Amino acid sequence: MKYPMYMSPEDSEKLEYEIISDDLIIYLTRVLQKSTEEAETSEERLIRQNRLVNKSRMLVGQAVHILDSDGIEGYMPIEYAWHDAEMALVLRRLAPPQFAELLCEFVNDGLYKCEELNEFLKKDGVSFRLNNDNSNERIEIEVLDIEDIVDIEESHSLMETSTNIGHLVRRMEAALQKNDYSLVVHSSASIFETLAKIVVKGASVQDKTLGSFFDSYRKDSSLPDAFLDYIKNIYTLRNVTPLAGHGSTQNPNLTQKEAIVIFEITKALVKIEHRLQRENYSS
Repeated sequence: MKYPMYMSPEDSEKLEYEIISDDLIIYLTRVLQKSTEEAETSEERLIRQNRLVNKSRMLVGQAVHILDSDGIEGYMPIEYAWHDAEMALVLRRLAPPQFAELLCEFVNDGLYKCEELNEFLKKDGVSFRLNNDNSNERIEIEVLDIEDIVDIEESHSLMETSTNIGHLVRRMEAALQKNDYSLVVHSSASIFETLAKIVVKGASVQDKTLGSFFDSYRKDSSLPDAFLDYIKNIYTLRNVTPLAGHGSTQNPNLTQKEAIVIFEITKALVKIEHRLQRENYSS
């Protein structure tokens, strides 16, 4: 986001690679739906839905929907059906920085409790929290530093169990800054494996390596085949690069240029896959 309200542009950029789980989105969406169902009349429920829907649509640059009543018979049935469908997309259509911003607005509106949201964000492995304990009494988004998540010097194997791609992207960036190019490859492969498990879903793949279920990922992914071939090549590269997938007495043979390319392409493919998956939900 170019002009966020509840965090700095730099923090907004950091959140571009977060992946919010479907389970969390579904739960929070149900909370929103319940808040509208508490309205005393169907017209009041529709008005509440319209406000929530338009907050979401504005964040992604879509046209707002203006309710139009004839003043006699009220709203047409199609208005109710459209808003019921749109409610399912209020959170799902958003990129992670937009998602975080809208959560802040909904906390301000009394739809969520800040403390409860933070518990869910922590459980989901997301690297931001909502902070309303400041002198300005204004809610803010706090993006956790990489040191708050895990020390970059810890074992590379920790990356295999990280629950969030945003964490791994920042580890990959830190590795690049430290000229640890084998760790860049390792991080990239771990990011793609985590992304694949998010896309494929299901408990059956959670304890498997990407190589063992790559065909399933290719089937469920929204990426073109050429991009999927690149992902598979990175996964293979990790296994043969000294100190990336295994211990080795040999020195890593990657150049800085190659590491930078891997770093940038990995970030781009995460964003593309995430956006295409959101578009699939909205189509």
